[in-house]
Amino acid sequence: MSLQYPPEWTLDATEKTDRVQITIVSDQEELVKVMEEEDYSPPVGFLAGEVGLELDVISVSARLSGDPERMLDDVMESVLAPFKPVGERSIGERDGMRFASQRFEASSASGTLQGAITVVVNGVRIGLFISGATLAGADEYLPLAQAATDSIVVHPWPPEAVQAALSTPEGTLKAVFEAARTGDFTVLAFLCDPLGENNLDTQRICDLAEAADGFFRTSFVEYFRSGKLNGEAVISVDGNTAEVPFLFGPNGDQEETMRLIKRNGKWYLLDY
Repeated sequence: MSLQYPPEWTLDATEKTDRVQITIVSDQEELVKVMEEEDYSPPVGFLAGEVGLELDVISVSARLSGDPERMLDDVMESVLAPFKPVGERSIGERDGMRFASQRFEASSASGTLQGAITVVVNGVRIGLFISGATLAGADEYLPLAQAATDSIVVHPWPPEAVQAALSTPEGTLKAVFEAARTGDFTVLAFLCDPLGENNLDTQRICDLAEAADGFFRTSFVEYFRSGKLNGEAVISVDGNTAEVPFLFGPNGDQEETMRLIKRNGKWYLLDY
């Protein structure tokens, strides 16, 4: 993800393999007061966001649909219950990204908070952003918060460096074998179903990119470094899943079949 924001605002960002969380505020201390005390009188502007493959406030069915408006419905129900929607939704597309946005207003005895909640979708990558300002600072901060939201780019998933491997079912499975042979587990983080429908066995493989489980890493290398394809991929009639026979094990002679699922034109591990 990338975006632009005023240089005097404070950025707090946390980045993991499949997720980015950000908060950008004009005044960090005042934002805490606004959120914790529901005191909307201090002038403050903000943009809070999360980008990932699976966001807890969005249902699986909405994520599978890839429809940002359906995702916005989920967020509105769970996040914006205390807030009042204002005006019509904004729905559109920009630079290959689809988005849906809804303005809102929240009032208390201390003042009014105005802002917008925006869902951005780029493939299976989802961004959820809440931006706004207190009424005391609306004239100054609302345009800045909106400009920051307008500048957001949610980059496609997976990274370009591994997209070629995921273009075929066989390529994804070969990436598993290559990781076991080289000991470079970085690519494993990108191989599991981004919508989380894969089973525990494949997830343990993908988690090796960050896990410190020495025993399972040793076992993975032992069983997959001699892995190789044992036939062609059999793709389902609807084109959404595939089965790839392969050999693995300490001696490379154990037969197994990997199932994969297609998401946004890429193939990901499902189960074996």
